[in-house]
Amino acid sequence: MKKQHIIVTIVFLLIISLSILQVVVSNSLSITGITLSRLETELTNYQRENALLREKMLLNTSLTQIASKAATLGFEEGKSQIVVGSLLPIALRP
Repeated sequence: MKKQHIIVTIVFLLIISLSILQVVVSNSLSITGITLSRLETELTNYQRENALLREKMLLNTSLTQIASKAATLGFEEGKSQIVVGSLLPIALRP
């Protein structure tokens, strides 16, 4: 009789401890899920912002944009002042 009472007590304590463990694990998983969701949202926002910045960079580095900015700042196209008096041979003959 006493042996059965000890076995029932052990089983009861095992059930209680496993129930507490399940609550702790469930709480941990829910917190992890919330954190993962927040990180995925931030990742999506950063990817969108990165795409917008890439488009702005490509627009600002295009040659037509650079030429128009240079013209508004007063830069002019450089003209070569080199004058060759006589024709030089392309290759010298030995």
